[in-house]
Amino acid sequence: MQKLAYNIVKSHFDDTSVEKEPLCLIINGVAGTGKSYLINAIRNLLQSKCYHRLQESVNNIGYIIIDEYSMLGQVTFGWIDKRCKQATGCNDKVFGGKSLILTGDPGQLPPVADKPLYHARPSNAVGEQGHQAYHMFDKVVKLTVNQRVQGMTSEQVQFRDLLLRLRKGDSTVDDWKLLLTRQPSNVTNLCDFEDSTRLFYSNEQVGNYNHEQLTKLEHPVAHINARHSSALAKKDILR
Repeated sequence: MQKLAYNIVKSHFDDTSVEKEPLCLIINGVAGTGKSYLINAIRNLLQSKCYHRLQESVNNIGYIIIDEYSMLGQVTFGWIDKRCKQATGCNDKVFGGKSLILTGDPGQLPPVADKPLYHARPSNAVGEQGHQAYHMFDKVVKLTVNQRVQGMTSEQVQFRDLLLRLRKGDSTVDDWKLLLTRQPSNVTNLCDFEDSTRLFYSNEQVGNYNHEQLTKLEHPVAHINARHSSALAKKDILR
């Protein structure tokens, strides 16, 4: 599937006809199926640069790749369409005639304070524009092979299947029992994970953990000079 998606982009990129329509492609895939690897391959094919401002050499940009598109809302997508049209002056073409490639997993995090691209009832006119732009995507490639969790041992297959069920909300009792074996109280090599990245449920838990770790250092990690922002602040500190 990676090769199929790559070839779709390559075929469009190699087409030099004047009347070529912009490519609107969606690449779906759960975590570990090689989306980032595919993006890098496409980027190398296009020999482009990552631009943080659309205004920079906009005429040299033919393809725009947006990763983690599940977090892209209708309003944001509508503004992307608007800005592309303004930057190119091609108001009669979606995204100003630029090709757009969306990659990600629609089963992951939805947009914050916005509606998903597929939502049938946009919040406003800009959201409606984003919704209509989303419907212009007529090509979808779904990556299905997990490149990150490979192997065919019973443990590897079990864990890989567990991840797929967890994503769909179809976890079983056996999945739960397997995850229980990885609790800190049941792990014999817990020290190997001492410096691993932590994932917490709330900001409060993050703050508590960070405070505990800083306290364990028993010495300052930074020297910060205090400055009075006003005469009143200086007066208050002297009380």
